[in-house]
Formats: sequence, structure tokens, C-alpha cells
Amino acid sequence: MAAYPVTVLAGAAVGVELGLSGVAPLELSIGAMAGLHAVLAIAEASITGLVVYSLAQRRPELIHRTTSVGADVEKPAILLALGLSAVVAGLLSILASTGPDALERTAIDLGFADAARQLVGAPFDAYSALLPGPAGTAVAGLLGVILTFAGTVAIARAATGARVGHRRSS
Repeated sequence: MAAYPVTVLAGAAVGVELGLSGVAPLELSIGAMAGLHAVLAIAEASITGLVVYSLAQRRPELIHRTTSVGADVEKPAILLALGLSAVVAGLLSILASTGPDALERTAIDLGFADAARQLVGAPFDAYSALLPGPAGTAVAGLLGVILTFAGTVAIARAATGARVGHRRSS
């Protein structure tokens, strides 16, 4: 349930930032970004719902956990999930990046696209990394999954004080 409102709120937050920066009128930037993300959130919520439903059917102990985070998650399950995420991200990133993203669409619609300037180099500029064309887009998607996974593991370890995916000794 949280995937939909969180995605819309994230879009609205970017709209607030655009408005407060003076790049676009606040009321227009919030509406445009929240509106576009309301549509994107349908896909986000659907994917999240399907993943949670699938996990609840196949591995209910991962959803209805009574032990500490990662205590009974097996390493092969983690690697399988990471591998599937990488494949999906690598393939879907090629399809998803053919047009402007929500921020670029808003910039075009509200007329401030020409005012954009890059202050710092982007690590995956134009949704591409290391290789030209669709291969570079797939690499950027794969690297995004790997970096997100590494960041999640680091946060989980810091929060629990344990090695995620490893059993604690009693």
C-alpha cells in the first residue's frame, strides 16, 4: 500500500524543490510532478504488490518475520533476488529511458528545460554507463541495482549491528 503514496509524495517533494528554487512556479511544479508520479506510482505499486504477494505465497516467513532481519534468509535466496533484480533492471532500463523522465517532462511542459544546467557530472549521464547506446543503458541499470543493494546491506548492517544474511550465534 505504501508504494503508491510514497511515489506521489516523492514527486511532490521534487515539485516543492523546483518551486522554492525559483525555476518554476510552486503551484505548477508541485501539480506537474505529483501528477506525473501519480501515473508512475500505479506501476510502482503494482510491481511492489505482486512481489509482496508472491513472497507471501512462496516464502511467508520472509513477510511474517519473528526473528531479526536476515537471520533466516539464505545466501542463495539473496543472490537469486539480486540476480533477478539485475536482469529486470538491465532489460527494463532500455525500454524506460527512450523518452523524457518525469522531471524532464515537467521541465519541457513548464518551459524551464532550457534553463537547466549541470553543476556536477552525473555518474550515469543520460541513463548510460561505460558503453554507447542500449548496452550502456543496460549497464547503468545493472550498476544501479548493485549500488542500491550495497547501500541497503550497509544500512541494514548499521541498523542491526549484524551481518545481513548470516545467522547469529546464540
